[in-house]
Amino acid sequence: MTSLRELGPVTGTVKIGGKEVTTYGITLPEFLNLCNQFEEIRLLMEGRMSELSPERIMKMGGAPLSHIIAEGTTDPAMDVEERKKAIEATAKVARAQSISAQTALVRSIFDNTFEGGVGPFVENLNAIMQGLYVKPATTAEGQSEASSKSSETPTLYAVVTHPSQIPAGLEAARRAS
Repeated sequence: MTSLRELGPVTGTVKIGGKEVTTYGITLPEFLNLCNQFEEIRLLMEGRMSELSPERIMKMGGAPLSHIIAEGTTDPAMDVEERKKAIEATAKVARAQSISAQTALVRSIFDNTFEGGVGPFVENLNAIMQGLYVKPATTAEGQSEASSKSSETPTLYAVVTHPSQIPAGLEAARRAS
């Protein structure tokens, strides 16, 4: 069995202009940073493509794509501050590449990042999120207790980091949902 310490970063290569470019998988912190930096990436990951009108896509330009390429072609072993500078410089270079080069790079980066595709990643992320959020208890009619009392009562979702933090009544409600 292999320990995690024995693994290096997941890499691939793309040939551009006769030279091989190394691509890396994007880590979760890097991915979340991209989602925070570019709403368009978050909308795509949430399956909300209908909110991305052609006008909006044209206005955003190549910034999200060039930053995905920059994150995925900059060595993750670099010093943090040095890597930030390298990502900004690489994003400018990525923006100037041909469409075929950009799509080849993004495909390789996605293959490195989402082993098995985006679908299993989204399923895993949803499973984790469902484990972190406790849904409100429901009545026999299937309404949440909060919404059956008043439509203006907000629904409260508790965030827990360990099952031992869930109060007994909420744990029973979570299992029932």
